[in-house]
Amino acid sequence: MEKGRVSGQILLSIRENCQGDEIIASFLTKLLYEEANHPGQWKWRETYDKYLHDFVNRWEGEDEN
Repeated sequence: MEKGRVSGQILLSIRENCQGDEIIASFLTKLLYEEANHPGQWKWRETYDKYLHDFVNRWEGEDEN
């Protein structure tokens, strides 16, 4: 099966709706690309757990400032 494509409009919409929170925008964008690169069924749990852990650590690090 061919890999999916990510719409520029969707990426722009993510940036606009995250209201300047680059960590959340980056997290959602990364998940979107994972979904596009793995159409159909795939083992997403490990990937999502890793991304969530990484981004929570980044977000918590920014909250300390």
